[in-house]
Amino acid sequence: MSFLVIVLLAVILYLFWQQQSSRGSKHKTNSTLPDPWEESSTEEETEEESVTYPYRKKKYLLSIAEKSFFQVLSTWNVKHNYYIFPKIRIADLLYIQKNTDNRQTYINKIQSKHIDFVLCDRDTISPIAAIELDDSSHQRADRIKRDEFLDKAFSDAGLPLIRVPAKRSYSLNDLSAELDPVLSPGETLSSPESFVN
Repeated sequence: MSFLVIVLLAVILYLFWQQQSSRGSKHKTNSTLPDPWEESSTEEETEEESVTYPYRKKKYLLSIAEKSFFQVLSTWNVKHNYYIFPKIRIADLLYIQKNTDNRQTYINKIQSKHIDFVLCDRDTISPIAAIELDDSSHQRADRIKRDEFLDKAFSDAGLPLIRVPAKRSYSLNDLSAELDPVLSPGETLSSPESFVN
């Protein structure tokens, strides 16, 4: 009988060893090829989930002057039928060719900048013109230099940049006087410099 108990224990130990070694080989396979569906519960992720981020939703996307301009621009747009996009990154409008010398320097110059409004063709979503509202900050020396750079960059890229003085309110007639000469269908511009008002 003791022989039978020893054989039975040997079989149990052998099965237990087989089960443990098969788990070990699965673990090794998973360590080289992680299962994308397997949930990981690292201490780092648990801490991150418990943190409340300080982000808050802004109450308004546009300033008072931008909203006033947008409303008049939308009225002007009824007969032109463009898409109007506010606050677009310049890097989404202009690009630098890959073989350009000092390419990263040019990318850095536009990386964090945006344009107040962009008019796009409804069929292709291609940019037709950019509009910048110039408030009093554009009189500062650093902003003048930035504006000169942007005027040249947009002109060289062939995308009209229309500058409109920022005001609390706008009239449809004044806006038409600013935009129509640049955006009227069939009207050709004599030189790229005439894109910048």
